[in-house]
Amino acid sequence: MSRDYKPEHATDNFSRKLLAGGLLTLRHDKIEKSSADYWVFILVSHERKMKPIYIIIPPKELLRCLENIHGKSKNYHFYPWVLDTGVALQGRGISKKEKNELADGSYNGRS
Repeated sequence: MSRDYKPEHATDNFSRKLLAGGLLTLRHDKIEKSSADYWVFILVSHERKMKPIYIIIPPKELLRCLENIHGKSKNYHFYPWVLDTGVALQGRGISKKEKNELADGSYNGRS
């Protein structure tokens, strides 16, 4: 579970579309050895103005995504972002151009 790291005041189109942003540190070995069918991440607004947002993902898929972004590492800093379109993504390091593409619906994923 992560508290909401979404900026309090929306200053651009992307920020207005962002529902929640979290921060978690995940260990490679915990994900790799997990016997769970799914991992559930819960993002909660610190003002409790919205219902919690759930990200549900099989641990093998989570690990594959994290390794694709960061390479294999002992720990991963996971920044789940959820937009009003339902998109959940690893938000750290995303460029201003990518944010604009997410906001206007033209984002195709990282190259």
